[in-house]
Amino acid sequence: MMRTFLLFCFWLQSIFLAGQQLTNDQFNISYSASGLTSIKHVNDVYDTDYLLPGRPLGDVLIRYRTVGETGWQQALSATAVPKPPSLTVGSSQEASFRIGRPSPTVATSSRLSSSAGSWGLGALNDQVEPLTSADANIPFFFWGDRHGTEEWVQYDFKEPEKVSFVEVFWAQGDAETKCRVPASWHLEYRDGDQWKPVLVSTPYTTALDRYNRVTFVPVTTQALRLVAQLPPDATSGIFEWRVNTSEGRNVEPVEEIDPTEAFQLEGDALRWTITVRNQTVTPVEIGDLGIPLPFNTQYVWDKTETYTKRLIRHSFIGGNGSYIFWMRTNAAGPYLVMTPQSNTGFEYFDQGLDRNFTAYVHSSASREELTAKGGKWRLPETRRTLAPRGKSGESATYSFTFRWARDYDAVHDILYQNGGFDVNIVPGMTVPTDLTALISLRTRDKPPSATSAQNAKTRISTRSSFPGSAKTC
Repeated sequence: MMRTFLLFCFWLQSIFLAGQQLTNDQFNISYSASGLTSIKHVNDVYDTDYLLPGRPLGDVLIRYRTVGETGWQQALSATAVPKPPSLTVGSSQEASFRIGRPSPTVATSSRLSSSAGSWGLGALNDQVEPLTSADANIPFFFWGDRHGTEEWVQYDFKEPEKVSFVEVFWAQGDAETKCRVPASWHLEYRDGDQWKPVLVSTPYTTALDRYNRVTFVPVTTQALRLVAQLPPDATSGIFEWRVNTSEGRNVEPVEEIDPTEAFQLEGDALRWTITVRNQTVTPVEIGDLGIPLPFNTQYVWDKTETYTKRLIRHSFIGGNGSYIFWMRTNAAGPYLVMTPQSNTGFEYFDQGLDRNFTAYVHSSASREELTAKGGKWRLPETRRTLAPRGKSGESATYSFTFRWARDYDAVHDILYQNGGFDVNIVPGMTVPTDLTALISLRTRDKPPSATSAQNAKTRISTRSSFPGSAKTC
């Protein structure tokens, strides 16, 4: 029985590693065991992948706690793994996943620093695997415009760790980036206030297109440093730096709240549904539910590539009226429009140094941290309490749709058709205090109204209304 189960698991994993597709006359979508890996428009004028290569769409950031606890379960950064085959295999129009917790490693649990500052450091332990050393589609760390100098990157561990080997995937840039493998490199560990070299049993290598493994006599330390001598005419860069492991990302189940998701093609739309279900006998509070959106907005040196195959994001974060759309940098259609569905909206967003954009449905946990740092945000935060298992309210479901719009005007039409707000303002969004502005609101919901955040200083009056719940103020 166990042998049959293992063979079945291997077969299922092989299916996802080979890649699967969802297709219709609008969408051409590829997915793997980690989520959606590609979104393209059928018969597009440019062969543009709207997703950033190497960064699947399907991760969901959830932070939760049992009601009464003071601390949140730390940063449940979820990644998609396949459900049983009855829910994943056999439907050409749906891909379903469970959301899991990435297993921590020595590297992913470490604090990072470098001799060149903090920019780009997150790439070192993000567990995004490059295809080659010249992979231009995923980020890597490099020491800026420095060359010919000795530089370093460093992992500070949460507690003393016994370490015995590392693996490094070196980057190789083009003529413009001037990134080459280092002339030499070595490892040092911190012993008290001193940095000492490790005693290696294998050579330091700089081979391209693979991990370079270095084994050394085990040391117990709280910090490890990689020191590189840069080439005289170039800088050096690293895609990934592993410590004590040769494996990529592994995923653990999250049994307390059993989060699941599904992507389904429905006519001209791609629907994304996320469900969180309490599996415990006590109420569970969802403090954060964030949606990382790894779309192809990272630009490259190749100007034609950036102009025709990379995107600009436009977003409005405003509750149930929220929307996000992505357009090519040359403005050629189509645009991909994302809208929340009923009982779902965005109230907050953040964007790290790696430019990854995350929109939040619930944000109370993150907003607590923002407030503690002295920050402010214009919208109130929300949280969701799930009733104990078997009780009414034990689960919550959130959904979004993606649709193609041929141009900017069609984006407005999609917002209107989805029950959102189509807003036009003349002369523009920023208006002098002594100038009159015209605001046009169109919605399929109840007749709209507008109020000012500064009632004493702004007067709003209705000029006219038109069929279809449109109003001009």
